[in-house]
Amino acid sequence: MTKPELAELVASVKARFVERDRIRALYDRLSNTTFWAELDSGVDVAVGTEVRYRGTYYVCIRAHTKGLTRLPTNRTYWEPKEQE
Repeated sequence: MTKPELAELVASVKARFVERDRIRALYDRLSNTTFWAELDSGVDVAVGTEVRYRGTYYVCIRAHTKGLTRLPTNRTYWEPKEQE
């Protein structure tokens, strides 16, 4: 293997490690979030349940059963969560 070939291989391996680390960081961020779509229709939602819907975090303020009329944008059941 020539020096240029070795240098190209090393650069490729380094790039894969960087990509892996970025994917891990994204996974860690997302794994701690419940997305609205992940909750099955008809599931009971308790007060204090936190979800992410269309890029915004919401917290349940009134227990209910998930339904189309009770999206996180419905202020009767949800309020936007303040981000720290």
